[in-house]
Amino acid sequence: MSEVYTSENQATEGGGSKFAGVRVNTGAAGEFIAVAGDNLVTEQGKRVASMRVNVPAIGTTEDAQVLPAATGSLIGRVRAVQTLINERIALLGRAAAAASKPVALSTEDLAALGATAEVAPATDTATSGLNGRLQRIAQRLTSLIGLVPASLGRKAATAALAVVFSTEDLAAIDAVAAKLPPLLTAVPTVTNLTLTIANTEYTHVLPAQCQSVTVRARTPVDLHYAFVIGKVAVPTAPYMTLPGGNAYIKERIRLASGTMYLACGVGGTVVEIETWSS
Repeated sequence: MSEVYTSENQATEGGGSKFAGVRVNTGAAGEFIAVAGDNLVTEQGKRVASMRVNVPAIGTTEDAQVLPAATGSLIGRVRAVQTLINERIALLGRAAAAASKPVALSTEDLAALGATAEVAPATDTATSGLNGRLQRIAQRLTSLIGLVPASLGRKAATAALAVVFSTEDLAAIDAVAAKLPPLLTAVPTVTNLTLTIANTEYTHVLPAQCQSVTVRARTPVDLHYAFVIGKVAVPTAPYMTLPGGNAYIKERIRLASGTMYLACGVGGTVVEIETWSS
């Protein structure tokens, strides 16, 4: 313990009060003791004989670091703080598990992640942790994979994945189909029309949806034909002449309805007519 004494006339900061001496203890107990004379007074005006303040001992440069709850010198505590700071600096950056400090997720974060045994939600929009949500996604992916054929190549309808044409593709297909002639009947319609009276107009009604028509005289005589009434008995334009021994053939037509008008200069001529329709 070291002691320092003031002179008899040393005054306090307030003035007028004098100390008889001051004693400082720097031992392990870490006590600071001030012993005053009769003139030392408190702020309330009361005289005190002495005052004691406990302060930590400074220690020496060789003092080891001390734990927070243990006793030790000031230098030992500073050394402990320095060691703690160095440890924290060394933890920066990624490291192996054995070289890392253990941490724990907060209760809220753990609930958001979900437990390993968490059950998948019943629907895609039901409340769930991350683990349960991933289970739901896995279930949906498994169901989707189950719908995909097991191998590539053409399959029967029961083993193929169902698809549907887009609106634009379907419209394009319909446009192409509209340009194709419909299916023909299995057997054509054959008519033998007798032009009994010479230079007299006879009528033949073509079948609905007619797609092909062939006309010829059974004997080699000229025929007059038209598609407008009143033009062939006394030939009047517009009409057509079919020379004897020739045939009128018209294919790839799509005739909703129609009528042919025929006449011949030789009475009793038989006209052979063949039509195909859908």
